[in-house]
Amino acid sequence: MKLDKRIRGPAIVLCEGVTTLRFCEHAYGRLVGTPDGVEFFDYGGVTQLQTYLHGLRGTTGFSEDIEAMLIVRDAETSPDPARSVTDALSRTGFDQPPDRPYLFSGAKPRIAFALLPGLDNDGKPLQGSVEDLCLQAVAESPFMTCIDKLQACQHEVREEAKSGEKYRVKRQSPSKLRAHVYLALCGFAGKQIGTATKAGVWGDLSDDCFQPLATLFRQLRSV
Repeated sequence: MKLDKRIRGPAIVLCEGVTTLRFCEHAYGRLVGTPDGVEFFDYGGVTQLQTYLHGLRGTTGFSEDIEAMLIVRDAETSPDPARSVTDALSRTGFDQPPDRPYLFSGAKPRIAFALLPGLDNDGKPLQGSVEDLCLQAVAESPFMTCIDKLQACQHEVREEAKSGEKYRVKRQSPSKLRAHVYLALCGFAGKQIGTATKAGVWGDLSDDCFQPLATLFRQLRSV
């Protein structure tokens, strides 16, 4: 699956899904500035990364122009999310993939990958997603108490639905629910994570939780 356009580079960011793509685009703008020489692409879901990388190698401009590549995915609840990225890289001919997240390899193209929301104090991936990363930045907001009460209410209604009541409650990711309720409370109902990032809902992204990703963004264009 080749891309339908020439890659200009010299740096690219491959994102897991459109939500992460839009977040990375706007986060880059806030953390680094205008993304001159950096292109962002959506590679689809986690299981599609290997296929996407295979097609990427045959895309016009990749071998000639790309100097650095960053892959961004949610850690989710995977027992070894880093392994899924390094295996995909190795199986598609990238000989020296990084052996851990948030560290660029030395080969051309330089390669790094980020696992959102980040790492714990022991350097192990935290479970979760881009929504969890954003929520870390607003963890002290008074709105969080409201959201806790809403989730407790939702749990009660779901239990009633199990017992035969008429309410139908679709199961959903708790972090996605919390993030979108927070957006609604801030006046951004129905908006996406990327739009909220651009608008500054998560602050100016100076919080510690964003700094590992900020470092990778800056290193994309470093020599």
